[in-house]
Amino acid sequence: MNVFRELIITFTIGFLLSFCFGILFEKARNQRKKKKADYKNQPNKITTKKLYQIEGGRSMLAVGDIVHATDDFYGSYIGKVINIRTTPVNTVQVQILACISYPKQYAQFFRDKPIERHPYKYNSIHNFAIDSIGKYVGKIPEYNRSVQNALNNALKNCRPIELPILLKHSRKIGDYLCVG
Repeated sequence: MNVFRELIITFTIGFLLSFCFGILFEKARNQRKKKKADYKNQPNKITTKKLYQIEGGRSMLAVGDIVHATDDFYGSYIGKVINIRTTPVNTVQVQILACISYPKQYAQFFRDKPIERHPYKYNSIHNFAIDSIGKYVGKIPEYNRSVQNALNNALKNCRPIELPILLKHSRKIGDYLCVG
C-alpha cells in the first residue's frame, strides 16, 4: 500500500506542477507577444478583439477614424475608415494613407516560392479583417517617405528568397512612388 500511496502523491504533485508551469508559460507567451510590437500602434489580437469587436451589430470603430491596418502578407498601413461591413464577414474598408511595413515577397502556402507584391497605392481602398485593425494615434507620415522606410526595414530583415525582389523594388522606388 505504501507504493500505491507514493505513486498517487507523485502523480498529484506532477500534475499540479505541470498545471502551474502551463499557466506561467501562457503568461510569458502573452508578454512576449506584447513586447514584440516594434511600434506603439501595432495591434495585437488580444486587445484588438476586446476593443473593436462587433457588439450588437455595431462596430466600436467609426467611419472617418484613423486606423492601423495589418495584412499578414501585404504589409501594415495607416489609413482612414471608409466603410464597415458586418455581413457576411466583419471587414473594414480602409483608405491607405501611409505604409508601415512592406509586403512579404513569398507565397502564402509555399514559403520557398517568391511572389512579387507591391505596397498598396496611396488613397486606394482595401478590405481588412476587423481583428487586424487598431486605432492610430500620432502624426501620419508622408506616403512616399513611409514606403521608402518600410522598404529599408524590409531589406534589413528579409529572408534570402525575398532579397532579389526587394532589391529590384529599391532600384525602381522612384518610378513606383510617383504613381500615387
